[in-house]
Amino acid sequence: MGTAGKTFIFTAEKPEGPWTQQMSINTCYYDAGLLIDDDDTMYIAYGQTTLRVAQLTPDGLGEVRSQAIYTERSGKLIEGSRFYQINGSYYIWATKPADQQHVLKSTTGPFGSYEIRQVLDRMPGPVAGGATPHQGALVDTPDGATWHYMAFVDAYPLGRIPVLAPISWDASGWPSIVTATGGSWGAEYPAPVPSLAGQVSKAGPYTDVFAGQDALNPRWEWNHNPDDSAWDLTDEGLELRTATVVENLYLYLASNTLTQRTFRPKSRGTFCLDVSRMADGDRAGGGDPTRYHLTLGQSSWKPNSQPRVGAQGPEVAGGGEGANLWLQVRADVTPAFAGSYQGQKRYVTFWYNVDGENFEQLGPDFALDNKWQFFMAYRFAVFNFASQAKGGAVVVREFTLEGEE
Repeated sequence: MGTAGKTFIFTAEKPEGPWTQQMSINTCYYDAGLLIDDDDTMYIAYGQTTLRVAQLTPDGLGEVRSQAIYTERSGKLIEGSRFYQINGSYYIWATKPADQQHVLKSTTGPFGSYEIRQVLDRMPGPVAGGATPHQGALVDTPDGATWHYMAFVDAYPLGRIPVLAPISWDASGWPSIVTATGGSWGAEYPAPVPSLAGQVSKAGPYTDVFAGQDALNPRWEWNHNPDDSAWDLTDEGLELRTATVVENLYLYLASNTLTQRTFRPKSRGTFCLDVSRMADGDRAGGGDPTRYHLTLGQSSWKPNSQPRVGAQGPEVAGGGEGANLWLQVRADVTPAFAGSYQGQKRYVTFWYNVDGENFEQLGPDFALDNKWQFFMAYRFAVFNFASQAKGGAVVVREFTLEGEE
């Protein structure tokens, strides 16, 4: 998609792959939503100022026809189309970023004609310091009895926070959000599936001891597709062998950087690393891959040597003996993106020690960006890359995520 002006279609026999490119369509299905109708016909809703609906071939690898169904004339973008057929009517759920949500409805088929109505406009959200809930999609319960709107709130520097609200339907089949008193998004709603409420995984404090695990905890996310030949879960911990030769961590060039979301309002992540196998020129550490990071081992680190660590600047001598080093990142990600919170500063600091107990701060307090452009948000990250040649490794013994006062 994107600059190619095309849509590329890949297929696989199972979700984990392998995936094979089968076809390209000479249209960019921008920000598309797929509908598989009751008769298994596939449709795509897409577009940014003019919304279109395309019908795909039965195998999904080509286009039968495409038709414009709505053109926005207000000067705002309209995008993020999500396509549904509910009780015989067709709905396209679309956003006018970043503070309006609209729905288009057709009772005469997937190609329309469509009528458009506003769902929300600058609705106060449930997150202090966060903006209006928007984008997202409609989701129904397993029995199809109720529908909900799953949206997100821009709440930087924390990032985007998912929020869920129930949907009601009028006699003509138009959806609306069930709001709290005063027309705001509710801070709490009844659980849509009460029997599953206790099974939802909650973000928050925990300790991850990697030794002996069969797979990474689902909280972890690679910065991009990992080089699986350069990492392993062993009896010692998570072994990260150098996968890339680069000059620095920026621009996501350091393959196999492992990340995890922070949580609000303040949290700290602590990594325990065995650095005895680092090679000359290796750089390993923890931090945030978007901007700030704490780096150790600018030169070869041998057991019982003087460790040298640095945070976004010159190295300093750390002192101490042994192969283990503890790196800690403390982040204040209290949302400060909207309302009276807008413009308030939030900071991250970097700490280290060689005994597991007495942390020393490295560098000053670094101000976090509070902008939507990097909407994936700040994350705790651990990395190991080479500046000269591959061959070195570090072992991540443990990661602890805690709340911060």
